Amino acid sequence: MEVAIYDGLASLPHFNPDDDEEGAIAPAPVAALRALLASADGILISTPEYAHGLPGSLKNALDWLVSDGALVDKPVAILSASPIGGQFAQASLVEILTTMNWRVLGTWTAPTKVRDANVSEQVAAVIREALAAVTNSAT
Repeated sequence: MEVAIYDGLASLPHFNPDDDEEGAIAPAPVAALRALLASADGILISTPEYAHGLPGSLKNALDWLVSDGALVDKPVAILSASPIGGQFAQASLVEILTTMNWRVLGTWTAPTKVRDANVSEQVAAVIREALAAVTNSAT
């Protein structure tokens, strides 16, 4: 398995539907994100919860992906790390991705802020489980 980490959310321009009409040339950071995701067999999205929802930068990225037909039926796992669960962000993300016709495999929550020596292994186990779901769905 090869994992590519996308760290370019901050470089994406603010979404404007007028800039994403049919035949429009996507800005370079948007084109790079679309190409990366289109080439992936599956996607793992990890997000914090902010004000009971998604951070604006992630929503902006998703807005740029709505019109990308290459991502229809793309398997995706949702991962959050939160001491309180992150269920609002996860629910919002499931709704958005389902609307975009991505194939949501499930949601996983990794424990955080636990004062236990086993927490790193617990987090790693959750990540492995989510990655296994993506890998198994792509075969």
